[in-house]
Amino acid sequence: MNKEPALLIGAIQSLLVLFVSFGLELSTEQQGAILGVSSIIVALMTRTLVWSQDSVEHLSKKVEPA
Repeated sequence: MNKEPALLIGAIQSLLVLFVSFGLELSTEQQGAILGVSSIIVALMTRTLVWSQDSVEHLSKKVEPA
């Protein structure tokens, strides 16, 4: 799921709906807050997997010993 953040958010949303339908009492605001926080967490996790081309080129340069 590291490459599909939308899939992870969809899974969280589906589980939330499932739990609420089976009696977990959450208000609309609480459900929205859970989805909002989970979206932020997934976005941060995804950001750690993304590198700019400049960063890749800089990190791939050979370092000459001093």
